[in-house]
Amino acid sequence: MSEHDDQNRTEDPTPRRREDARREGRVVFSADLTLGLMLLLGGLLIPMVMQRSAGLFTSLIHEAGTFSRTSHWDADTTRQMFVWLLSRSLLFAGPVCIGAWLFAVGSAQIQIGSFAWTEMKIDWSRLWNPSSIARVFSTEQLVNGLLSMLKALTVLGIAFVVIWVHRSTVADGAATSASFLSQLVLSIGGGVLAWGVVDYAIKWQRHEAKLKMTKEEIKRESREDTGDPQIRMRRRQLHREAMKQRTLKDVPKATLVVKNPTHFAIALKYTPGQPGAPTVIAKGKDVFARAIIKKAEEHGVPVLERKPLARALYQLVEVGQMIPAELFQAVAEVLVFVYRKRNLARREAA
Repeated sequence: MSEHDDQNRTEDPTPRRREDARREGRVVFSADLTLGLMLLLGGLLIPMVMQRSAGLFTSLIHEAGTFSRTSHWDADTTRQMFVWLLSRSLLFAGPVCIGAWLFAVGSAQIQIGSFAWTEMKIDWSRLWNPSSIARVFSTEQLVNGLLSMLKALTVLGIAFVVIWVHRSTVADGAATSASFLSQLVLSIGGGVLAWGVVDYAIKWQRHEAKLKMTKEEIKRESREDTGDPQIRMRRRQLHREAMKQRTLKDVPKATLVVKNPTHFAIALKYTPGQPGAPTVIAKGKDVFARAIIKKAEEHGVPVLERKPLARALYQLVEVGQMIPAELFQAVAEVLVFVYRKRNLARREAA
């Protein structure tokens, strides 16, 4: 990524970009933050763990004595000894290990959000990539190396201060006491946690900077989400053409067509004796209006020129809707005219 590109990235990342980054594993995570929290928890639990360990160790020594008094050592005794060691090891260290693992997983989940197991896969390009060699000597890696040295010096300094304060305890050989170990671990954990907060803040700032987008990327993502404007326009045009073809097929079913004279054409359908007002089954303007008129004449549907009525029907009523009440009188007069003309033609034919 060039410096020019970084300068153009002035827009905040969209939710889609954040989700894509999370799916690709580009999240903000600080191992120091998790380690610091685990050390603080461990420091608080040391007195309880050591008290429990003392009881387990005493029981372990007592049970081990039963094996030492075994006069005949065979394969079955070896198997029992192995099972006994395994079970006591799990009893001794299992709860601590499981608790630490659960705490680490919970801390990681809080930092990076929910896990997506179905999206986890090995990216072999990250294991070996020629460009990764250059990143080893980059400014970012140099800063990370200096920070790691400062973290190590901080931990050593805290440990030295705690041991110096309790030098009398260390000199008396009580360096393994619960209170001393607890304070030592708590002090180191506090220092690691402080560095973890700094590390998380730095990584979050870098992460946000990398997620920044250019205005062109915002436009491109918008086009991908909503579709290209020209494509949308073409789709709407095809949809209108399809609607016109469907409505044009219904024109032969119309009772009459009202026109003005070629600018608007509205096909109305009304069945005497059935409830409901007349319904608009087709309407058009200009070229499509002339197509409706031609279709109606080909199938013998009466076509009447009523300019104000045609304009009002076109503006107020959509295809498939009944005419509004304010047009009842005008449409009724047209229907009466059509029915009279039809009945007169039948009488003449008879």
